[in-house]
Amino acid sequence: MRGATIRHMTLAVGLVLLLTALRSQPAAAHSTNGSDATHYRTRLDGLTPPVAGLTATVDPRGEWIQVTNATGKTLTILGYAHEPYLRITPAGVEQNATSPTVTLNQSLFADISQALTRQAAPQWLPMSPGNQARWHDHRIHWMGAVRPPAVQAHPRTAQLIGTWTVHMTLESQPIDVTGTLNWLPVKNGPSPILVAFIVADGLLLLIGIGIYVLFQRRRRGGNADPAADRSPDPPVSSNGSDWFVDRSGTASTPRETATREEPDHDVPTPTGS
Repeated sequence: MRGATIRHMTLAVGLVLLLTALRSQPAAAHSTNGSDATHYRTRLDGLTPPVAGLTATVDPRGEWIQVTNATGKTLTILGYAHEPYLRITPAGVEQNATSPTVTLNQSLFADISQALTRQAAPQWLPMSPGNQARWHDHRIHWMGAVRPPAVQAHPRTAQLIGTWTVHMTLESQPIDVTGTLNWLPVKNGPSPILVAFIVADGLLLLIGIGIYVLFQRRRRGGNADPAADRSPDPPVSSNGSDWFVDRSGTASTPRETATREEPDHDVPTPTGS
């Protein structure tokens, strides 16, 4: 039983360590160097010019950009080749099926220059009935396979990598969504998130071990041998005579008992008539 318990505990520890290692790996969404993904930060500067009812937001990790059009007018979002990519009309959101940006945005890594070689008449397909569009855009995050040169030279220094722009038109009015891509410095030692994961996994491991030990104890208690609760059999003498316990609790042989139970008065001897 102890061997099985040790094996189960070892398996549990190994599983927790594996989960901790997997959790500690940051998502490599924008760089082939996965450990750098958390150091890039996308920021939104705003819309130029500002328009009432028109707003934009971005994911700090550069995963998506979102535009809301509450102006009541048609807003067209341009793709990498300045072709119509999306549009938000009073009836809802539509996507241009012939836009090369549609294909390029389906992957995390793409050569944006490919969009410049393909142009076709727009074919608008309905996407949703709302006034909000969200999509992955390669213009707002780092696309390089290695760090930018300035980051390679000073990885522990916060710095600006570059600026980005997404072009749009509101009816015939040009509007730009602008922002910056920044590098957050690399810090020595484990990140607070990793430490929190390790502490949480450790607590879960202790709780699991405690529950397992309690379960094993209860199972052993429920499977106890009923024969262990029975009174022991009366002893047997060395000469083969059986022993038993009388009402007074004293163990004796049949002969000894017969002697003790013999009446004290003499038995009268019958006389002949």
